[in-house]
Amino acid sequence: MKITFKFAILDKMKVRLTILTQFLIQMTLVHSQTPTLVTGSTVVAIRTPSEIYVGADSKLVAYGKDKKIELSICKIRQVDNLFFAQTGLVGDAAGGFNVAETVIKAHKHGDSISATVQAFEKMVVGPLTTMLQQFKRDQPDFYKKDLQRDSHFSIIFFGLENGTVVVYSRYFTATDPINGSSKIEIQRKDCPGDCPKGMTYIFLGEQEAMNKFLDANPHYSKIGWAPTIRKLIEIEIADKPDFVGYPIDIIRLNNKVTEWIQRKAECPDIQMRK
Repeated sequence: MKITFKFAILDKMKVRLTILTQFLIQMTLVHSQTPTLVTGSTVVAIRTPSEIYVGADSKLVAYGKDKKIELSICKIRQVDNLFFAQTGLVGDAAGGFNVAETVIKAHKHGDSISATVQAFEKMVVGPLTTMLQQFKRDQPDFYKKDLQRDSHFSIIFFGLENGTVVVYSRYFTATDPINGSSKIEIQRKDCPGDCPKGMTYIFLGEQEAMNKFLDANPHYSKIGWAPTIRKLIEIEIADKPDFVGYPIDIIRLNNKVTEWIQRKAECPDIQMRK
């Protein structure tokens, strides 16, 4: 029993160290004369009544005053039995706004995914508002060119809750970003809840090209969920290679198995808490 308990602790520490390592890599870039991190990114989730598939590209683009840095990272991340992926803003140089760190803090407020999502919303709005106002004041040209967008950042939370596959997506956008004080609006989509018959597609980040493709090929998903996700992200990579890039990672989760369909070396092994 002591050995089992010891390894359970080590597994949990490994999960947290992995997510913190990814966070520290990002912050190393931030503090290297780079005021913020902006990921073009594409994340695609397909949730059925019994399972969910989530895929993401790997390109991280860091913008500074005088330079641009590109990095390949794993955007599908795990904290205990909670998984999440995001697009858009990642963090600021001062460290006041950091999405991954906020997820970890929010998860401490409750083990359930829904409780984490609620805590995350409350925690992230203030730092995001402060960071955007600072950029609007200090770097108006950069803000207008690169930070004025439909959604400043979006995030998806997913996993098993009471034996049911759940997915929560949140889109954070600043209203009146140029002439007035920024106010963050949140668009929400949950499934179960906001999905007819328990089926939904969720797109985060760059998605214009794949939306056009699906309009022209409405039955394309018949080839399978994972191949569909792979194809849609490949379309965005071809359309916006400066912001979306290979490799593509895809994960599958249901009440029997959680597994990588495909992943690069930077994506760690899945560690599920018993």
